[in-house]
Amino acid sequence: MKILHLEDNLHDAELSHGLLREEWPDCQIDVVANRVDFQAGLSAGCDLILSDFNMPGYNGLEALDLARKTTPLVPFIFMSGTIGEDRAIEALRSGASDYVLKDRPQRLVSAIQRALQGAKLSREKREAEEHLLRMQRLENIGMLAAGIAHDFNNVLAPIMMSMATLRMRHKDPLDERIFTNIERCSERGSGLVKQIMGFVKGVTGEPQVISPGELVGEVVAMSRQTFSRKIRVQGEVAPDLRRITANPTQLHQVLLNLCVNARDAMPAGGELWVRAQNADLLPEEARSLGIGAGAYILLTLSDTGTGIPAHVLERIWEPFFTTKGVGKGTGMGLWTVRSIVENHQGAITVETKPGSTTFRIWLPAESEPTAV
Repeated sequence: MKILHLEDNLHDAELSHGLLREEWPDCQIDVVANRVDFQAGLSAGCDLILSDFNMPGYNGLEALDLARKTTPLVPFIFMSGTIGEDRAIEALRSGASDYVLKDRPQRLVSAIQRALQGAKLSREKREAEEHLLRMQRLENIGMLAAGIAHDFNNVLAPIMMSMATLRMRHKDPLDERIFTNIERCSERGSGLVKQIMGFVKGVTGEPQVISPGELVGEVVAMSRQTFSRKIRVQGEVAPDLRRITANPTQLHQVLLNLCVNARDAMPAGGELWVRAQNADLLPEEARSLGIGAGAYILLTLSDTGTGIPAHVLERIWEPFFTTKGVGKGTGMGLWTVRSIVENHQGAITVETKPGSTTFRIWLPAESEPTAV
């Protein structure tokens, strides 16, 4: 526990610190005596604030006001020999957790225990409220997505129905390649619509036995066609790659999302590798990933981009968290990626440093390998 103590009388401070270290031997206590040092202590972070009420050049209520504005959930306890009943009531109304008289220091430990417990309950309440708001937001997004998906499906339907007529009228081989590309894109769009509706309705779709190598090939080809020429996209698929039981549209989304993130991490260009190989997980390895031991396929996406900063890395799986500007990202990409992987009984990890980021995805495999 880290305590920030605003006190100009070092003798009084040491008396209270002895009590604190008896109860919390490992606690760190930083004593400050003025506004500047107090502000610096708040910026550095703390778990509890103790403060005298009256000091030369600084007032305890001013310190309380600053603390409530910058660290509202950190308990603030007055410990003073000059605070009267009226001032104590004013302090509590202003947000102080408690007050302790210096001539009754034995009450300090119990006051701190109550304040820490109250702060813990307040944090849990705020987290619960934030979770509820996120869930409500997801529900609203789902309703909006359902309407958009319905309209998008109406747009795709005439395109797909027109392909047979166009093929009858145009026999040129070049036209046929164009028609095939349009048809594939329309089918992919239709698959995405079904996926969106499945998410909205809470349905994951019927799984199929598929070759993940084919998905890798499709995503690599699409990335080469749409990414900047400064980005070199390479694919590598093991010749004996196992098959998996999965939703191909969802896995296509997983790979494409990670590829797009890699592209955004390489604004000046670089390399992106998408690999697929077999992997056999032993019990200890599987436990570390939170999945069962056995036969898997391992999908690896590595880029030579900027890497993910530590303060961002710890939040990348959170819904709605994004480092992109307003209107450029929803913050749902990696959250959706992990949800899809976990729904397939798999696991995903990330390793990153400046100049390199690697995502690894393990998915349960069928027992027999199949060439792609």
